[in-house]
Amino acid sequence: MTQHASKNNAAGGVPVQTPGRSQFAVGFMVCAAVCAGWYVGVRPLEQKFKEKKAELVALKKELQLFEEITKSAPPLQVVIEGLNARGLRTNQATALSGNATRLYDAVHDLAKMNSVRLARIEPSNGRGGAQPTTSKGAFKGAETFGYNLEVSGSFESVSRFIDACEQSLGVSKVASFHLSPQSVGSTSKDPVITAVIETSHLKLQIPNVAAPKGTAQADASQEKGT
Repeated sequence: MTQHASKNNAAGGVPVQTPGRSQFAVGFMVCAAVCAGWYVGVRPLEQKFKEKKAELVALKKELQLFEEITKSAPPLQVVIEGLNARGLRTNQATALSGNATRLYDAVHDLAKMNSVRLARIEPSNGRGGAQPTTSKGAFKGAETFGYNLEVSGSFESVSRFIDACEQSLGVSKVASFHLSPQSVGSTSKDPVITAVIETSHLKLQIPNVAAPKGTAQADASQEKGT
């Protein structure tokens, strides 16, 4: 009876699935699932791994470059001490030019030393006081101010006084000057002339600059004349 039914199925043209086709279908589905899992899960991880590896290589190159630079660079403490020394020199240079009271006294002293008569000293352009610098590259907190001076004396004395205003008043310069003979006639070989001088002075103090040990006491002693 069973043999007869099998023959009828074969004779009727109904396909009979063999074990080989079923295994192939299952295998194909497994392969497709594996490929899909790799594309969704593993492939992004591989891409991230490549990116991290490239970043690591770039970081190693930067570290090598940094090590090469630091080998030839001076120690950090030496750099700090050098910057501190430069700041100290700057503060010392501007200590006179940035102090209006000391500057006023120093101009009178220069007039006496160079044998000129100081007839007038007043803020330039009538502005009367420190003016903020307008330069974009100026150090923060820096200010400039100026004076108009009127002196009289011999040409040689006035010339020495003008030069001393640039050399002996800290960070200062003579912006302009005008020389003219006095109205009273003179038969002297060295007649008296009048000079109108405009000066410019820098006020600047760099903060957090410490003087070396013993320097502060020495400077104080010099100012007191001891």
